[in-house]
Amino acid sequence: METTQAVVIATAVLHNICRQRNLEDVEPEIDKPDNNSDSDREVFAVISNSSEIDSEKDNRRVRIYKERVDYLATLDSYEFQVRFRLDKESTEQLLLEIYPHIRVTGSRNHGISPLHQLLLTLRFYALGTMLLSVADFVGVSKTSACRIVRDISFAIAKLYNKYIYMHTDTEQEFYNVARFPRVLGALDGTHIRIQSPSQCESGLFGNKWLLGDSAYPLKPYLLTPLLNPQTQGQILYNEAHIRTRNCIERCFGVWKRRFPVVALTLRLSLLRAHTVLIATAVLHNICRSKCLVDVPPEIEIPDAEAMPVANNADDVNNIMERGTLIAEYFNK
Repeated sequence: METTQAVVIATAVLHNICRQRNLEDVEPEIDKPDNNSDSDREVFAVISNSSEIDSEKDNRRVRIYKERVDYLATLDSYEFQVRFRLDKESTEQLLLEIYPHIRVTGSRNHGISPLHQLLLTLRFYALGTMLLSVADFVGVSKTSACRIVRDISFAIAKLYNKYIYMHTDTEQEFYNVARFPRVLGALDGTHIRIQSPSQCESGLFGNKWLLGDSAYPLKPYLLTPLLNPQTQGQILYNEAHIRTRNCIERCFGVWKRRFPVVALTLRLSLLRAHTVLIATAVLHNICRSKCLVDVPPEIEIPDAEAMPVANNADDVNNIMERGTLIAEYFNK
């Protein structure tokens, strides 16, 4: 598991922590960065090549150590959550969970504490691409910040089994949304920008369905909306489909607002980006478990890009199966 993958997993963990705690969504602090910015490329060049980071020697420099701020003590609850996306209690609890996997970095007298390592990583998730600014925020070098984001993301991502899982009792809850029968889940895709890598169905669902939008192909286990509904039953089917599936779109929206790092360009390797996504999902579920109120993001989140519509013209059997469902449940 590399750094980008760890950061992805870690932000997913944090997202779920926030959801569990019902944390308010707060606005991000920075404007949307230019995706073609030279400064962005320079900042993430360090992360993208961990071998260069590990071999870098700073022994010839005169080191100036900055006094690190105790943000738990100096910031009030709202300002702390704005900057780090989790509240103080959730941050302290998370620190206890990942503490065995954290090492103190730096020299003996100026080591970076586990708390400051966690806060630096949370700050990176909240700002998206401004790694150099994050390093200054905590008072460490850019090289140290790269290592810390990698290590803490790995540590958070290891919590995914605890905070990211599929519910097994959702059929009735989905039915209660818009009376759509036998639904086990909803599918959606969200575009997470990453640095391009250097080289570039099966399953048993019984008589239950997943719901996906028109970008997905129509399958025996995956129902999509009709592009041109004509009858009253078809119209009711589409309305119920959209209302029932909307939960997954809302989930992605809250996740990206809570941790803008997954809404902006991740200039990391493919494996490291995966880890970051899982980590933020874990954190998001932690927020949910603590019922943390969502606080507005500090930066502008880009709009989701439209996906092309799948061509289902040749799926005769699946089209007939969908038609049978409409006749049985929605033509009444």
